[in-house]
Amino acid sequence: MSKISITERYDAFCKSAIELLDFAGLKETNDEPQIVGFAFLNACTALAKLHFPEDREYHGTGPRSILTGMERAVSSGRKEVPNPDPVMGARSISQVLKEIIKHRPPLDVEVKTSSPTGGNEAARNCPFWEKARNYRTMDDAVFVLMPFGESWSDRLWQDHLRQYLAKAPSGKALVVRRADDMFGQGVMEDIYEGIVTARLVLAECTGKNPNVLYELGLAHSLGKRTVLLSQSEEDIPFDFRRFRFCIYEDNSGGYPKVKSFLQETLRETFGESSR
Repeated sequence: MSKISITERYDAFCKSAIELLDFAGLKETNDEPQIVGFAFLNACTALAKLHFPEDREYHGTGPRSILTGMERAVSSGRKEVPNPDPVMGARSISQVLKEIIKHRPPLDVEVKTSSPTGGNEAARNCPFWEKARNYRTMDDAVFVLMPFGESWSDRLWQDHLRQYLAKAPSGKALVVRRADDMFGQGVMEDIYEGIVTARLVLAECTGKNPNVLYELGLAHSLGKRTVLLSQSEEDIPFDFRRFRFCIYEDNSGGYPKVKSFLQETLRETFGESSR
C-alpha cells in the first residue's frame, strides 16, 4: 500500500481524471468526444487502479469497484445490444467519473459496508447523491421500471399496471410509482429513490432496454424483492431467469395473465390480510 495519504492520492487522481476528460473531449456536455467506447472506459479503470491499487476491484463502493462494475456491465451489454452507441456510452461513463471526482467515495479498505437487508446501509453509503443516504424502505411502496419511449409502455402503465398494483390483497392502498411520477432534481436520483424506498420492484424487460436492466441491477444490489414482465422470454437475460417472471402478450388476451401474476406477487409480498 502506498505511503502517500489517501487524500493526496485522491487529489492526484482527480487531477489526472480531469485531464483525461479534457483530452477525451468529455469535460463539458457540448464538447465533441475524441475518445469513446471501451477505450475511454479502459483509461478510467486504469487510472483508478494506478492511484488506488488496494481498493477492492469487485462488489464494493469505492472508485475502482464503480468503474470496474461499469466495465463488466458494458461487456455484458455488448452481447445484448450488438451495435451500442460508443459516444453515448462514453458520455455516461464520463458522468460517473465526474461524480467520483465530486464526491470522492471512500475506498473499500477504509470502510466496511453492511448488508442492505433491514437497514439500507448500501443506500446510506451511496457516493453519488447526498439525499439518498437518508432514504428508508416504505412498507406499502411498489416501484415500476420500464422504458418510456415504446408505443406500448404508457398504455400498459396507465391502463393496466397502475390499476393492478393499486391495492394489496388485504385492501390496503399501495404507493405505486414509476420515475415520471416523481419530481426530483434529476431522473437518476428519482429512480434511485424509487428503488431504495420500494418494498417491491417490478421490471418490464421487453426490448432489453439498457436503462431498465441497469436499474434492475441496482435493485438487486440493494436486496430488493424483484419480479419481471416481458413480451418475449428472449428479452430476459439468462442471469435474471432465476427470478420470478411473467411472459405475456400485449393484447386483451394477455393482460389477464399479467393481472393474475401481479395479484399473486402482491399476496406473497404484502400478505392476505391487514391483521
